[in-house]
Amino acid sequence: MTKVKSLLPYLLAILCLAAGGYHLFETLSTFKLSDVTNEMVSTWEVHMKVVQAAIPSNVFVASYLENADIPNSNSKYDEAEFFLVQYGVAPVALKRGFGEEWIIGNFGNTVSLKTIKPWLDQKLGKYTIQDLGFGLYVIHDIKN
Repeated sequence: MTKVKSLLPYLLAILCLAAGGYHLFETLSTFKLSDVTNEMVSTWEVHMKVVQAAIPSNVFVASYLENADIPNSNSKYDEAEFFLVQYGVAPVALKRGFGEEWIIGNFGNTVSLKTIKPWLDQKLGKYTIQDLGFGLYVIHDIKN
């Protein structure tokens, strides 16, 4: 019995190592290296390069519109999206709402241009709009 008691710590240590090794093996066998290019921020940066290219280089402030700005929209202001766009178009500073000559519209894929065009017609009058895909638009308020 004393021999078993003296071996008990070693047996427990071996049991813990075996369980840990089994867990590590199971984790590694199911682990898949994720594609870093599909990571949200990296993908967003690619989209923002297209937006940056559509805005003239002498523009340092642009307006920012999103789903929550559309009248009768049930959407809430998405602060995270705003900061991602701000990060992506730097050094251009963004201001929410209308007011600047250049406007970035971030409406996602759920809102069509057909839906927002009447609202923009009412708010801006004369403007041009570039559909950059992914629900991103660059709007030039010609009257501003």
